[in-house]
Amino acid sequence: MKVFDNSNLNESYAGIVSPMTFSFISRVYRQVYIQFCRLFGVSEYDIISHDDMFSHMLAHIGGRAYYQLHNWHRMFLLFPGYSFNGKFLEDMMGIPSQLQGKVGIQPKRRSVWAYGYQVYIALCMVWIFLTMGWRIRQFSIRFRKKFETGKKRLLSGIISSDDLIARHRIYEEIEADLTKDFSTAIANDMAVMISSGIFKLLCTKWLGKNGEAYAYSMTGGTLGLKSAKPGRELLELIQLIRCDTAVGQYMLKHSAVQSLAYLKNNIRNRNLWTSFCRYLDEYGSRIPGELKLESVSFADNPSILMRLIRSNLGKREIHMDTALPEKSGRLTGLNPVQNAVLKTVKIWLDTSVRRRELTRFYRTRIFDLARQYINLAGYFLHTGGYIDDPKDVYFLPIDAFGSRLTPGSCRKIVGERRKKESYYRTLTMPRRIVSESDSIDLKTFEKGQTGKTSRSIAGTIACRGTAGTSVTGEALVLTAFDPSAVYAGKILVTRQTDPGWTIVFPLVKAIVVERGGMLSHAAIISRELGIPCIMGVEGATDMIRSGARITIDMAHSRVGL
Repeated sequence: MKVFDNSNLNESYAGIVSPMTFSFISRVYRQVYIQFCRLFGVSEYDIISHDDMFSHMLAHIGGRAYYQLHNWHRMFLLFPGYSFNGKFLEDMMGIPSQLQGKVGIQPKRRSVWAYGYQVYIALCMVWIFLTMGWRIRQFSIRFRKKFETGKKRLLSGIISSDDLIARHRIYEEIEADLTKDFSTAIANDMAVMISSGIFKLLCTKWLGKNGEAYAYSMTGGTLGLKSAKPGRELLELIQLIRCDTAVGQYMLKHSAVQSLAYLKNNIRNRNLWTSFCRYLDEYGSRIPGELKLESVSFADNPSILMRLIRSNLGKREIHMDTALPEKSGRLTGLNPVQNAVLKTVKIWLDTSVRRRELTRFYRTRIFDLARQYINLAGYFLHTGGYIDDPKDVYFLPIDAFGSRLTPGSCRKIVGERRKKESYYRTLTMPRRIVSESDSIDLKTFEKGQTGKTSRSIAGTIACRGTAGTSVTGEALVLTAFDPSAVYAGKILVTRQTDPGWTIVFPLVKAIVVERGGMLSHAAIISRELGIPCIMGVEGATDMIRSGARITIDMAHSRVGL
């Protein structure tokens, strides 16, 4: 049985994913996970014999990105403890309990040599986990140095017909060099998976029926997460602009483009402009859809950021609670040893989550560098008559830049893929596809599913915040990020969020999300900021209308309409 799932992947690659982005992430996944396996001591023989697995960690179905779960299980079979790690993997990916274990692979009986090989890998894993703090610090130092050097080397000068192929070779060298170091980041992701799995397992075993709820309530919530800073600093920027009445009033009366020019050209606004530019320099690539190369970043179009600021400038009801993460009940009935073990695993989990958010910020920088390079190539292809619009470059695969292109071949590929994308947009694709083969009949998804009519929908509480047993407010329903929307004081209702959405989290009153697990950004950042959040509310964007008054019932994990 083949299972294709994007419950968690959809957090980063929501909706239609361009051929350019999919070709890029497929290659990056292959490079990173090969390096990851090498880091943990997997033999070159095993790596080479699993080349097809590394090349197909992802699938592109109906224009959407999916995990190929079978290949993820094949990879985890290379490591010791598969009977546990396979379950931890599915739990982290959000696979429902009724499907868990059905995709797994039955391990073959191992020889004595194979057991020794597994012990060696286990010792490598332990050593890497113990030295992870040092490894992440070294990774951060190396990455910042390599990134700045590589960026200057890649983006210097204008691409011409004579050097596009040569420039692409340079790009591939830089990409390989940067992603090679990301084996450390992936190793830390594995530490998150294992530590959260162990924590949940122990809580369930020692605390009975309330154990899983306790484990979920305690997952994440570590103060100082890198991914929470863009939202906090955006809030500070909005407050700074509010303090200047003249600037604030001008922005409320004029367009984003006009406000941008006013802020830039007025000498008396120099400090505000400096703060705005500082935000762009640091977080200009941290945007909703930041891992989709076709997304437009704040750095590329600052007026998008200005639209977001203007939309929420006049609203005074803004979430300012940065309280410590909630403690869901007292642990009773545990002996001192059990308490000590849970505390130790929790520290490991929180530390690993904090490191993961830092490395994911660096990952965003790589994607933004690739975006700048592709946009530059798209500009050349457009001016050279290869494509009709610079954005048509996203219909091409990234490997196309490494070969001699012709206007005819480019236009043919673009035309065919544009037609396919138009068809893909008519499909209602599920989060999970179960099939007996790799061939998927897309006709199954041509008719949209009808919405439910229930007046109360259930989910899982990711954070109770400090609002008490319930939160009531006006719903803001979005199926895609809208920088012009008024977020301040609203209950945000959406299908999924990626790290780029967290810039508006400090503005909202509460969050309702259809997709995502307890290790998703929405769950972790809502805990960091103390914002009430409920995850896994199926059909929320269909059943709730913007402007409607809704209530989140914390006691029963439900959204009342």
